[in-house]
Amino acid sequence: MVDGIAAALASAGRDDPAVVALVAAAGIAAQAQPADSDPADRADADPTSAESATNASEPVFGQLVQTQPTEAVTDQAAPRSPDVWTTEVKLGGQDTGPIVLGKLMRDPVRVPAGHVPHRLRRHNGLPVRLDLLPQTFDLPLSSWLQLSAPVRVRVEERHVADWVNSRYYYWNPPAKSAEDVLVVGVETQGKRAVISVPGLGYVSMDGFALAHVLQFVGALDGHEDGALIFLAAVATVYESGHEQLAASLQASLAELGHVRRVAIGTTPALWNARELVVPDGGHVRIFPVVNQRGAINEEAVVAEQERVAAELAKAYEDGWKYRQPAGSDATEFSLDHREGVLRLMEDATNGIEGLPSAEAVLSAFRTLRRVVRPAIADVLLLAIAQRWYGVTTMADLWSLLASAQVDPADFDGRFTTDVGYDLYVGVGDMVGVRRWGRGGSGGGVDAGEFSGAAADPAMSDGVVDGPVGSQVSSYVDGVGESDVLAG
Repeated sequence: MVDGIAAALASAGRDDPAVVALVAAAGIAAQAQPADSDPADRADADPTSAESATNASEPVFGQLVQTQPTEAVTDQAAPRSPDVWTTEVKLGGQDTGPIVLGKLMRDPVRVPAGHVPHRLRRHNGLPVRLDLLPQTFDLPLSSWLQLSAPVRVRVEERHVADWVNSRYYYWNPPAKSAEDVLVVGVETQGKRAVISVPGLGYVSMDGFALAHVLQFVGALDGHEDGALIFLAAVATVYESGHEQLAASLQASLAELGHVRRVAIGTTPALWNARELVVPDGGHVRIFPVVNQRGAINEEAVVAEQERVAAELAKAYEDGWKYRQPAGSDATEFSLDHREGVLRLMEDATNGIEGLPSAEAVLSAFRTLRRVVRPAIADVLLLAIAQRWYGVTTMADLWSLLASAQVDPADFDGRFTTDVGYDLYVGVGDMVGVRRWGRGGSGGGVDAGEFSGAAADPAMSDGVVDGPVGSQVSSYVDGVGESDVLAG
């Protein structure tokens, strides 16, 4: 091979591609020789290599390639990624950015997004905290938003009495990393955010206006689709409606091209909150990913179903006390009615003791599908299967159910198209049953009919008329689905 290189060098320059290829091949062949072998042994296979070994003062070109230094291997650890925290403070009052519509008291007002004061905290360049709380007060939560603490939410049990400490646990946001979570601190009043704007006072904004503010201040920069926003709502009193702000924010962000999940506590934190907290029996609700066309990401829906089922299984086991949603005696049943949900789980599991796991889950399935909508029944069935049999995913749940001795009627579409659903709604210490018809022509059950009696699954036997495909309600369930009946 070396003779070939010499011939090539005699007839061409060293930069000729053919020469370069021959030199590289010679180097590879030389490196393949064992380092501890004797030169005489290598002479049998390659006389040229023996000659070069005995004449070290005149190395051939291939040996120069062989003796090139290689990168030393060390035990030094790889350089650590940067851990840089920065805070951007804007006092507001600037006539810049998009004009958003708000309300000053009852009057509409147009506010440039640059008028909104804020403090934006970044970790390694990614926005992770946005403080929109009034800076005229020294709020403890504003101080927390400037810390480098990990994101975790303290979820407290419903207060039994003022002198009794509530149980609590910490909820960790489902995200790839801490940088995938943006915490937004904001005061809420009903379904609107309230922001102190210099020169104007307290201006309330809906989710659409808030989405434009978040985009303008750069709070959405760098995050991937599906990242999580935790809306840390602060209010002076417990009131309903702030969940609608989260839902509106999520949908509005999608319209602007920012596909995000938005999480919020069902009870807002009070002014004295020193950390992220969902007080007095509330729970965390996550609105799944919706794209610009309004289509729900099915994987996100299933993930949220499994998360809620795990929470319910643990709550049932621990005897956790939830706070009922405001106005729960007049609203349609959903997974947010946690007290009613736990009672329904208890009803659905009556009589399953001693049954094989598949038969027990089938028994609960038959009860649930007759009293609540399928989107709710699926979550409760998974919670039951997890609590008693350790089943944690929807896929494993259906595999277990498929192994039971099912009857064809168990999967008759009639139960998901024609039946009137009984709805467990907490009323004091009782569970009322509201019967909701499907609407349309014909008889059926009046949607306003309500019974304060104890819940009885047998009351769901009535069938109401209504066209296949009609929508039961536009109410968004706890897993982010509206229940549209399909035939």
